Amino acid sequence: MTKTPESDIIAGPQAIDVNASDGDAALTEKTAAELRDICDQTGEPFDGNLTEEQARRRIIALKEVHNPD
Repeated sequence: MTKTPESDIIAGPQAIDVNASDGDAALTEKTAAELRDICDQTGEPFDGNLTEEQARRRIIALKEVHNPD
């Protein structure tokens, strides 16, 4: 079993480094709704404490993992 770095919110290919320098803009309602929808569809946990940029990267990662082309 792989140890998850403490800076990761969720382990796996969709892990987000919360220490990444990506700005600290608050999560918008629109992005939060989109993230919640994709989390509900994929069975992944929703984290409303992400920044806007972290949430956008999480959405992209979840789409890639659950809808590979």
